[in-house]
Amino acid sequence: DDPNKPDYPDLELSATEFSVDASGGENELGIYYNSSWTLTGTTDWCTASATRGKGPDTLIITVSPNTGAARTTTLTITAGTRTPTQTQTLTVTQANSPDLDIILYTMEDVKEFAKTGKKKIAGSLKIVRGGGTEITTLTHLNNQLEEIEGDLIIDCGSLKNLDGLYGLKRIGGSLKLSNGSMPDWEGLNNLTSIGGSFKIDAYNSLNDLSSFEGLESLTSIGSDFVIEASSDYSYNYKFYSLNSLTSFQGLNKLSTIGGSFKISAKMYSLENFSSFEGLESLTSIGSDFVISASLESLTSFQGLSSLSTIGGSFKISGNIGNLSSFDAMTSLKTISGDITINYCSEVYDFCIFKPLIGSSYQGTFVVSNCGYNPTKYQVLNGECSKQPEE
Repeated sequence: DDPNKPDYPDLELSATEFSVDASGGENELGIYYNSSWTLTGTTDWCTASATRGKGPDTLIITVSPNTGAARTTTLTITAGTRTPTQTQTLTVTQANSPDLDIILYTMEDVKEFAKTGKKKIAGSLKIVRGGGTEITTLTHLNNQLEEIEGDLIIDCGSLKNLDGLYGLKRIGGSLKLSNGSMPDWEGLNNLTSIGGSFKIDAYNSLNDLSSFEGLESLTSIGSDFVIEASSDYSYNYKFYSLNSLTSFQGLNKLSTIGGSFKISAKMYSLENFSSFEGLESLTSIGSDFVISASLESLTSFQGLSSLSTIGGSFKISGNIGNLSSFDAMTSLKTISGDITINYCSEVYDFCIFKPLIGSSYQGTFVVSNCGYNPTKYQVLNGECSKQPEE
């Protein structure tokens, strides 16, 4: 045997998800496995350069242009000929044709769209700032809209509420908010599912948003749940983002996040975020759990008591100087990826991770710049906590 030949006893893919725009295109997929494998699930619009092979290989996944609604397919790679076989999946999602999008720039646009009486949008609904009379409310939509196949995108600083969308039950794509003056999500009270991501991307904005109230019917997010708060500051001025948001109150029925859960914030943003309360029904996160932020008001993981599975890594970094423990995650049974915890200066107890990093755990466990910095082996040997020094 060649000692320099890479060894891949377990099936791995270079990606698990491709997002492609309406124009289509090609993406490379790396398959890493020592022996035979097969690929299934191709369609007339999503094809692969090979559907079987032996050993590591790179495939070209080709997606045709889309002239209709958004679409998704799942490719399954099965490795090995013996039972049990190994499988991995690649989800390919393609955006709808831009010809199907509805873009509202002014109050006049809102009123004109309301006249169509549409209950379903095959593309995306975009509410953005433009010339003319600023959009302050959506009440003229009369709660007629029930389904959006594409995304719901809100980037309109003058919008004060989401009244007029009470009929909306499903978003097939993503829900993206980057600007607005609304204090909550009132108006989306009947929304039950988001097929794509739920992303709040604030840049010197969204300081009126104080809760997730209004999303009490939402049970699932198909892909990532991301909160990003960016701001500008210097010696002469400061801008903030999301500084009224304190918790996740309002998301009390959310049970699954198909992708990653990520919170990131720059200095002076998310300053009052203090807990995960409101996520008491959340049981599963499909990929990573990531906090990369200075969250001085966060004192506990209260609200994550039902979370049992994290399908990827658990990464905490930034400056969370008042967090005292992770003990609120009492139901956590599985973290599939690496565990990295950094700059939690008041955390001295990591015993909650002991049952998660036993002999079957394949990831790394790294703690640094915390009150106590145990190694994986110290945690497993029972040295998982330490009393703070006087």
